[in-house]
Amino acid sequence: MDRVSRIGSIATFLLVALLLSGCVSSTNMTKVTVDTADAYQQHLNLAMQYIGMNNRDLARIHLGKAEKYLNSSDKAAQSQFYNGYALLYQVELELALAEEYFLKALDSNGENNTARYNFASFLFNQKRFNDALDQMLIVTEDLNYQRRPQAFYIAGLLENKREKPDMALRFFIRASQLAPLFRPPYIEAAKIYLGQKNYVLAKKKLQEHVGLAGATADNLWLSIQLEAVLGNDESARIQEEKLKKLYPDSKEAAQYAKAL
Repeated sequence: MDRVSRIGSIATFLLVALLLSGCVSSTNMTKVTVDTADAYQQHLNLAMQYIGMNNRDLARIHLGKAEKYLNSSDKAAQSQFYNGYALLYQVELELALAEEYFLKALDSNGENNTARYNFASFLFNQKRFNDALDQMLIVTEDLNYQRRPQAFYIAGLLENKREKPDMALRFFIRASQLAPLFRPPYIEAAKIYLGQKNYVLAKKKLQEHVGLAGATADNLWLSIQLEAVLGNDESARIQEEKLKKLYPDSKEAAQYAKAL
């Protein structure tokens, strides 16, 4: 009986061990799935940081590691991955590959407006202003997109390139409405108002820019032009002195010297 009892005990122990082993395996499988997604995101984030630092070698390494953990059925993750490679290729001036991967990103997930914003900026840099505007206008329609004010601002720059200042002005004003502390739209709006000889609004937008940014080469040069047009010679002279003192090597200082 003792021998039978011992055999039964051993069998019971083995059965319990197998059951426990099965539980651990199941738990580990779940853990691996969670860690895989987390590892993918961590490597992708590192790759994006290295792209921003222009460290292409480490960016490529982490994109390669991210790919190992990429779930091909996760279209949102796949779109992020393609966007990462598109940005890397853009930095490396592999422009055809950059465009190919931006399009892959948008094919994988048309709602990835981060990729669309980056693609529009890429097209802008290639002087493909109409194509860039088409993409950026889609971005501006996303009410939840974090960089929506910047998207309106770039749309304004694109309309300026297309020689449509009235449309550009609308976008600059919208950008400043959405993000009142975002500086660039104010100075661009001031330039348009000056070109339209709307000196009151030009001065208002210029002052708003100065209030946010302080004295910059851009707003000092614009102020010189505006004060000169208004016949305020003393005010223009004061701004000239500031420009020459603060930003002697700026392109605005060179423009001023040329204008003289």
